[in-house]
Amino acid sequence: MFDAWAWCASDVLEWRRPATSRLLDKSMVIDAQNPGELVFVFREGADSTFLPRELARFHAKGYGLEEEWALAPYAIDDATDLLYERRVAPSTLFWMAAPSLRALVWGLHDWAHFHNHGPFDEPALTELACDFVALS
Repeated sequence: MFDAWAWCASDVLEWRRPATSRLLDKSMVIDAQNPGELVFVFREGADSTFLPRELARFHAKGYGLEEEWALAPYAIDDATDLLYERRVAPSTLFWMAAPSLRALVWGLHDWAHFHNHGPFDEPALTELACDFVALS
């Protein structure tokens, strides 16, 4: 889907759920509501200062996070641009905290964004393509 825009192979996405999580609720509706509990947590020692960030514990409950930083949830598009500009592979920077099926699908959607930088002159098609990647 993104042959013209893929600048970085999507090799590894580390996905974590809280230790107290049960099985994913497969009946959960996947809709346009971006889940507040989804966050990309920066790896310890990763140079993430060029990206907008917030304390991870504000978004990811049940992970035992205290002083760890996460990509600011409002900054997915900014991160897409900045990762591309600096050619920094997303897997070297963060892991995904996604405790629900909705958070997982939205996280995979965002993960597709991070690896595929395009002109975004047709945002609806770009978003639809990221949805297809996430759902597949």
